Amino acid sequence: MKDYFWYCCSILFRYFPLRYPPGIVALGHPDKNSLVLISGNYFLTVFKLKRILKNLNCYILVVDSAGVNVWCAAGAGDFNENKVVDAIFTYKLDELVSHRRVILPQLAAVGVDLQILRQRSGFNGEWGPASFYDLPEYLAQDKRSISERMHILRMPFFDRMELAIGMVGTYFLSYLKYYIIFALFLGMQYNHDVFLITIAYTITILLTPFLDFLPFKWATNNLMVISIPSYFFLWWYVESYPAFIHMLPIYLLANSVFTILICMDILGSTIHFKSSVANWLCTFNNKSYFGPKLVSERCTKCHACQNICPKGIIGEEDNGYPSFQLELECCECLACVKQCQALAILNINAPKFKGDIKSIPQEQLAQVMGEKYY
Repeated sequence: MKDYFWYCCSILFRYFPLRYPPGIVALGHPDKNSLVLISGNYFLTVFKLKRILKNLNCYILVVDSAGVNVWCAAGAGDFNENKVVDAIFTYKLDELVSHRRVILPQLAAVGVDLQILRQRSGFNGEWGPASFYDLPEYLAQDKRSISERMHILRMPFFDRMELAIGMVGTYFLSYLKYYIIFALFLGMQYNHDVFLITIAYTITILLTPFLDFLPFKWATNNLMVISIPSYFFLWWYVESYPAFIHMLPIYLLANSVFTILICMDILGSTIHFKSSVANWLCTFNNKSYFGPKLVSERCTKCHACQNICPKGIIGEEDNGYPSFQLELECCECLACVKQCQALAILNINAPKFKGDIKSIPQEQLAQVMGEKYY
């Protein structure tokens, strides 16, 4: 029950992530030959992993990721090979198991260098599926391999609803703060206005899981459509209570501002959006600035890039070289750049670059983003 309580808290307040204690989590009855999976210490992730893997005998090595999910932490430099190595030695993993293999989440590829991990810890890392929902199927194989479907990150409707509830919880905390301020210093009229806008805002947020079911190509543009019911709510309210009719323009303006703020919040924060706020406001286009281009003279055909792309845009040509299907929309996670030891992937749109990935050395980024190949 305690875990479920904290699970609910982590859903409601996703902007204040709860940290799971780093260490070893034993599931079932593991022994020295049992598999070891690596996870960050974002509470929600560890909670779901324990549920998904409850019928298996294995270990989860929870690594300090600053309480943030693995993808965000890896991109920000808070989940890397050094953190994993520290956890391996701190919790004496070499004494716990007889083998020297660990399975890492594919989304950590933007921050973890497997070669350095092996050199410093003696453990060989392998990438698991992009989604932990595929872990039971992946681990059940005699010879583990990632299918094409497992490479691609999926965000089920339930997960989207969790995110929406988290946004509602966070903004209701903000409402409570302003409630106190307005009630004490500005009077109840202002508090009423804030409450009304908060309800309209909540309507929009709770509809965000339906973004992919709407016709526009870019989800942020679909969000503008999803906000329409909140405007009808405000119109209905002032029609029902004419005393507030003079406030309708202000209500509508405030709701428009909040809708744009939601769009700005989700730009770059999920698998769907990877543009800049300025680019979206000017063009209503969420397309990534990063256009990967292969330099075949450098490529070693190791296919490390193909094995970790969460959007599935990297295929293979007949001659064995990777091919980039840009029509499938790169999300600019830069995992392919991080894993390419040969520096064979460049940005055809250089020097345009969003630049929110901090896990790649600056000298490497300079080579990738500072050159332009056609």
